[in-house]
Amino acid sequence: MVKAVLEAPSSHNWSLSFQDMLVGENPLDVERLWDKMYQGTIYTGRRGLVIHAMGAVDLALWDIAGKALAGRSLSYWVDHAVRMLFRTQCASPLSSLQDTERQVQQIMESVMELKYTAVKLQLVYDNVYTDADIIRLVRRLVRL
Repeated sequence: MVKAVLEAPSSHNWSLSFQDMLVGENPLDVERLWDKMYQGTIYTGRRGLVIHAMGAVDLALWDIAGKALAGRSLSYWVDHAVRMLFRTQCASPLSSLQDTERQVQQIMESVMELKYTAVKLQLVYDNVYTDADIIRLVRRLVRL
């Protein structure tokens, strides 16, 4: 049924076909194309099958952008991010500040490689080192 939505012809300026909205556009302009699809489906409806079709196109556009800009598909970047998050969230308690520094440095290098603009770290290990130790560690790693 989503295929039928994607192949449906235009019937109005606010009920455009996906072909009319997307053919000839720059596939790397993903966010603008989402807005264009959203505006072009005012009369068609933005629930159910139409929003699922838009989601499929959006995912495909992000995949194209990932391959074009970073040489890897979207699934690679999502998988890498999930694995990094899983490693971080499942880390066992560390016995020293040096162990923590080593692991956090690895995480920060991955974050920088993926070009994230923010990261959340949970660095709370009771009776292993002080809050001042953690602050010094984070300040040093922010300068990477």
